[in-house]
Amino acid sequence: MGSAVVLGGGIAGLAAGLSLSQAGWRTWVVERASQLEAAGAALSLWPNAVAGLARLGVLDEVKRRGMPFRTMLVADRRERPILPARRVDGEALMVTRSDLQEALTKALPDGVLMLGRTVDRVDIEGGVSLQFADGATKTADIVVDGGGLRSVAADASGVSCGG
Repeated sequence: MGSAVVLGGGIAGLAAGLSLSQAGWRTWVVERASQLEAAGAALSLWPNAVAGLARLGVLDEVKRRGMPFRTMLVADRRERPILPARRVDGEALMVTRSDLQEALTKALPDGVLMLGRTVDRVDIEGGVSLQFADGATKTADIVVDGGGLRSVAADASGVSCGG
């Protein structure tokens, strides 16, 4: 296999980095923050997400931290339904974003997660070359963009994230 750089240490970036590492790619997950901090609160993980976590080998850890559910009802703060109750066919879990992020992070091989690294530029001609804010560079065969709306890779590829 080749080498891959994943931009962004959120849930998508961590999952992509873990999957690529498990598939035999030499992988780096690059995150600009010096420590991972989860934003938001709880996530509902429906059967397709649960199956993905099982394939990544982190489901047992996520189940230990989460709570299973069989029915989902979305309501306002006065407990009035916003959407009708929906029964879940298959295994589903509620988990905090921070618990999911921690489970994915713990599963990454040593040396994969690079915290506190700001990417200033991504060149995608003939492979991938990253220029970091400190002047360092890294090359890879592919780049996976999990950087969100402020994506440096989207700028390099000409993809518009809107806004």
